[in-house]
Amino acid sequence: MAAEEAAFFIDARDTIGEGKMLLAQATVACAENDSYDAAKRAAMKARTVFRDAGDKELEATAVRALADVLLKAVPQNEKGSREVMSVAHEALDLCRASGDKKGEGMALYKIAQAHVVALRHEEAVEVAEDALELLQDQRHCALVEASVLQCLAEWCLQSKQHAKGLKYAEDAYELFGEHRNARKEARALTTLVQAHLANKEVYRALRAANSGLYRFQDANDLKGEAEALMARSAGHADGDNIFDALKDLEKAVDILRDCGDKALEATALCKTADLQARLGKLDKAQTSAQRAMDLAREMDKFDDEANAMKVLVSVQLQQEEHEDAIDTANRMRSVFEQAGAKKQEAVALMVLCDSHKAAQDHNDAIYAAKAAQTIYHEEDDEAGEAQVLNAMTELYMMEDAFDKAVKTAERARALWRSVADRVGEANAMIMLATAQLNVQAKKEGKENRGGKGGWDKALKTSKDALVLARKMPDEQRGSQYIAHALVVLTQVYMAVGKIDECMKSANEAVALCRETGDEQMEAFSLVLCAQVQLAQGKLKEAREDASEALAIYQDSKNEDMIEAAKKVIQEVEAQEGRSLLPQLTAAQAPQQQQLTAIQMMQQQQAQQEIDQPKGAQAVSRVRTGGTGALDLAAGVEMETVRAKIFDTVANIIGDEEEEIEADTPLMQAGLTSNTAVLLRDELSTEIPGINLPPTLIFDYPSINSIAEFVVEKSIGR
Repeated sequence: MAAEEAAFFIDARDTIGEGKMLLAQATVACAENDSYDAAKRAAMKARTVFRDAGDKELEATAVRALADVLLKAVPQNEKGSREVMSVAHEALDLCRASGDKKGEGMALYKIAQAHVVALRHEEAVEVAEDALELLQDQRHCALVEASVLQCLAEWCLQSKQHAKGLKYAEDAYELFGEHRNARKEARALTTLVQAHLANKEVYRALRAANSGLYRFQDANDLKGEAEALMARSAGHADGDNIFDALKDLEKAVDILRDCGDKALEATALCKTADLQARLGKLDKAQTSAQRAMDLAREMDKFDDEANAMKVLVSVQLQQEEHEDAIDTANRMRSVFEQAGAKKQEAVALMVLCDSHKAAQDHNDAIYAAKAAQTIYHEEDDEAGEAQVLNAMTELYMMEDAFDKAVKTAERARALWRSVADRVGEANAMIMLATAQLNVQAKKEGKENRGGKGGWDKALKTSKDALVLARKMPDEQRGSQYIAHALVVLTQVYMAVGKIDECMKSANEAVALCRETGDEQMEAFSLVLCAQVQLAQGKLKEAREDASEALAIYQDSKNEDMIEAAKKVIQEVEAQEGRSLLPQLTAAQAPQQQQLTAIQMMQQQQAQQEIDQPKGAQAVSRVRTGGTGALDLAAGVEMETVRAKIFDTVANIIGDEEEEIEADTPLMQAGLTSNTAVLLRDELSTEIPGINLPPTLIFDYPSINSIAEFVVEKSIGR
């Protein structure tokens, strides 16, 4: 109809009428979602018509319509953002030239949306706030103003500006309600509830959801009622009231099925499946997720289908149906590939990666991740590629391929920085520092030397990560990232023998972990504290911290870290001469658990558990008969090894008059941070063939414990 009317205006030589009809044609075609080419042609033709007519205001309107088409048609990456940005700036220049303030505000809004195409939410917020200021000064712009407020709320939440996001969400919800725009009011209600939850206001989130629910019920708006139920479900779930949350979702699914809104029903079914899985109703969860996938496929909604696939595979993995999960991900990858849905294909590949990882097939997981990386790179999606690189870094560290982990982490860091994502950059830097730490520790373990440069790299990266994390606000989980950076930094300090710095960073990490409720990282930090205190001879403090860590790890059944905490307590036992080690009950038996990148570093450095040390005894200053290195080929006696260690210690400390108790911490006997590193290097020369860890003085703080470690290792050669 619009095309026919446009032809009528052409025949009548009414160029303005022709241009307006072309604009209408572009709007209709864009709304149909599958006629973007036709919409783009109509908008571009309208622009030419208005330009030839010399009407800058209408020309700007046509250019903004073209921007709307592009926002739906372009890929979500930097290239797509640039295409929209160019058109939006053209509209902005036209509006400023004609003095059209309302048009200027709307052009700025399009520029903000162009930033979102490339996931630059913080930049989008800044530009949209300028647009809002202009539009609020104009008359008859309430609905446009409400739309900008709604987007500002969503973008603020995306960029972790939670307080600001809540203010915009409240204003948007109020404006849409005043103008009785039910569909947009329902969307605004959902965002308002999300904003309250982001600000940890569960009660207010539920109150807002209930208020909206009653309004939609009074208006007999079934779709609005369903959306309000979904919003209230989110509030219940955030408050750990999973049963009521599930009840609301199931009611929403029934309403949406009756309404025939398959798109929203698929979304509600995905959320339903997730809650059913959390309650252990895995069969029902799988049925709900499969139904959501079928609905999305029926409507050719690839994003919805990809989301449903993720939920379905997640449920299959919880049921330990690894092969089914792999088959589902592979099948959906083929579906998306054949449809030319590149982004969704990449999502399927990452789901496949997670499935292989759960099945302990790390090589296949890496292969899938590489394929996803290729797609994101070709699509110019830097954020997507960075996320894949993070996953690859973790997989490489699981395979002890630390050199490769360093390379992928460095690339991820550069990409996160490019898209101005400080959270992603901080996470990548922490992973990079962990990988560098592992690289150097591996070199030290193999060669008993690694060079100072390796530790310097890890030290610099961990310090840089800490600086970046300290700049992050708490709403971006700044405290949590600070704690993680401190843990890595503590390990580097420990490796290079900087005792004071080590203790300071470990203590700060413990305090932050307690503040954020991160028990696993708190326990890990406590173990680090205990190791330093043990080396300093502070046995009471070492025992307390290690025991506290052990209690946390026993609750989570983290086998590797249970052993690390037990080891510190055993060293305290040896020095105090009495048993302090709590007994594990059968119910507290260790269970295999996936390690974080930092925990893997601890596992790699942890040594075999030594036998219970004997009571304290004095080591005489009798020389071993020369200064030559020990020959372990034919075996060696404990006394010989102990005497060699004593000689080396005495040469470094420089005091040969007093006897040193074999179980006395060497740092208490006069060893310093710098000489601790020297001792390890000297022992590597004097006792060749034994890989001494870079944290030797922390793991084995006395002559006795070092000697027992050496003998145990020599037996295993």
